[in-house]
Amino acid sequence: MKYFLITFSADRTVARIHMDLSSNGGAFDSDVAKEFKVLLGQLKKEKAFSLLHFTSGEKVFCSGGNLKKQALLKNSVDGLRGHLLIRKVLQGLAALSCVKVAWVQGDVFGGGLEILSCFDRVILAPQAIVGVWQRKMGLSWGWFGAARLVNRVFVSQLDFSMLSAETYSSYKAVHIGFADEVCDPQFWGSKQNEFDERISKLDPSTLKAQRVASANGSIQRSESKNFRSLWWKSPHLNALNNFRKKMG
Repeated sequence: MKYFLITFSADRTVARIHMDLSSNGGAFDSDVAKEFKVLLGQLKKEKAFSLLHFTSGEKVFCSGGNLKKQALLKNSVDGLRGHLLIRKVLQGLAALSCVKVAWVQGDVFGGGLEILSCFDRVILAPQAIVGVWQRKMGLSWGWFGAARLVNRVFVSQLDFSMLSAETYSSYKAVHIGFADEVCDPQFWGSKQNEFDERISKLDPSTLKAQRVASANGSIQRSESKNFRSLWWKSPHLNALNNFRKKMG
């Protein structure tokens, strides 16, 4: 696989996925989503699987959608098709009945935060920053991130972060609720072992029953409608034009 590496513990109760988007400019696009969809299918077949550790590159966790590809689009339909695939794949990640922990060293921008919304526990390295940058590209939440994040963050704070395109330090992101803890990567190994030991002892058959549906249907519908109303409209196209100029 180009963007992902998956390994399992000897008893198959713990999975580890490493995502490296450096060859794709940090972007999570339809090509990445297609590869991740294969991984999700593999995970769903694991009977004893109950815990997922998710790590990523050191510099950038995810910068959101692929602006380079968006800037080269000839029409809105192709871009929306890829966007819907990403949304569906992330819904699949969020719906996994295992315990999901994200360990984030690199910076998180735009859609990267919507990916993190799929996890039960988010651990940030001290140097990581979180940017709610969708509005800088003339867009809004588009991958059902808001529908999941309302379980973590007050709606008023979520709206303010989006409307003002805020950037937060790791500590501020934890304070707001976008993440759960700041921890230096040198301690991640021992913390992961603690998770492994505690959670792998629990009966995996109870996971599905305990999983609470995280997405609010009405928020999803609103989010989808808002994104479609902004996609390929003047603010979005202007942002892409500026990006094209920078590309030369």
